[in-house]
Amino acid sequence: MAGQDGASRVPAWVEPMLAKADGGRLRSGPEWAYEYKLDETS
Repeated sequence: MAGQDGASRVPAWVEPMLAKADGGRLRSGPEWAYEYKLDETS
C-alpha cells in the first residue's frame, strides 16, 4: 500500500503473510487472527 508520493503507508512492524506450502496448517495463538472470505469470489 502506497500513498500518492509512493511512500509505504504500512507500519514497519507489519510483516506480510506470504503464501507458502506448509501442509495446510494455519498458525494458532493469541497473536494470529483470520477472516472468513464471504464475497463469493475465488
